[in-house]
Amino acid sequence: MKCNSKLEELVDILSYLEHELEEVDAPIKVAVAMDIAVEEMYVNICHYAYEQDDIGGPSEVNVTTTPNSVEVEFIDWGKEFNPLEKADPDVTLDAEDRNIGGLGIFMVKKSMDEVSYRRDGDKNVFVMKKTW
Repeated sequence: MKCNSKLEELVDILSYLEHELEEVDAPIKVAVAMDIAVEEMYVNICHYAYEQDDIGGPSEVNVTTTPNSVEVEFIDWGKEFNPLEKADPDVTLDAEDRNIGGLGIFMVKKSMDEVSYRRDGDKNVFVMKKTW
C-alpha cells in the first residue's frame, strides 16, 4: 500500500492490515499486537522520516500473510534510521525517571517474533513478523 507518510492515512493502513488478518483467521491476540506495532512504526515514520512532517513523503506498508503468520514491511525514502540500534529503555525505573522516547520501539521488538532493518540504497526497510 503506497502512502504519503501522513497520520490521516493510518486508518486506511490499519483497515488494510485487519482485512489481511481476517483472510487468514488470525487470532485476536495477534491482531491486537499487530495493530499496536503497525501504529507505532507508521507514526514514527510520519514524525521523523522526513524533514517536514506536515508535508510527509513517500512510503509503503506491505502486508504478507500465510495461514499462521503475518509480516509487515515498512519502506520510506526518508532519513536513514535503524530503530533497532536505539538502546532499550530501562523499564525497571519509574516512568518519571526514564528518558522520553523509545518505549514504542521497545514494545514492538518485544511483541514481534522477528524484526529487521536494512538500508537499501536510499530507502529504509523495516520488517516485523508475528506467527501463531
